[in-house]
Amino acid sequence: MGLEICWFSSGEEFFRQFDSERPGCLVLEVRLSDMSGLDVQQRLKAMPISPPIIFVVAKADVPTVVRAKRMGAVNFMLKQSISETELWESIRTAIERDAADRAVHEHRRSQLERLSRLTGPERQVLDLLLSGNSNRHIAEVLGVTRRAAESRRARLMRKLGANSLPDLVRFGIDAGLFGAVEGEPEA
Repeated sequence: MGLEICWFSSGEEFFRQFDSERPGCLVLEVRLSDMSGLDVQQRLKAMPISPPIIFVVAKADVPTVVRAKRMGAVNFMLKQSISETELWESIRTAIERDAADRAVHEHRRSQLERLSRLTGPERQVLDLLLSGNSNRHIAEVLGVTRRAAESRRARLMRKLGANSLPDLVRFGIDAGLFGAVEGEPEA
């Protein structure tokens, strides 16, 4: 497959050299010399972006397999019954998942960067808009003229790259703003 491969003798050695910016996947044994493969998986899951994991083991019990799959393992394979084709297919799937995860992560990072450009008043307008409030109601809540509320709305939409209210709502959904939005919708 033309992939660069790195070998690690322990979980700690892996973490000492781990670079979250480097794309790829991890083919991992459950039983390691210093920590379990499940511990490695759990530690990686706590990071903003982590490589997909394929477990290749000599033996496994059902609770271990279930735990690994629930934490997102791409595959869990027994060494004695694995075929080369199956392993390469799992690696290809893991690398595709990593690329997709990285694209989502980059999109979210870009959105948060655009969101950070908003002024405090613009962010207030955004939160009120995403709560379903009209420009008139936003102006009343903020104690500004309707024209001032509309001006803030236009600036925030330009900064966020939204051309319409549906674009703004999609931005809010993608950026994970719902649930963090303040304000009551207009009755």
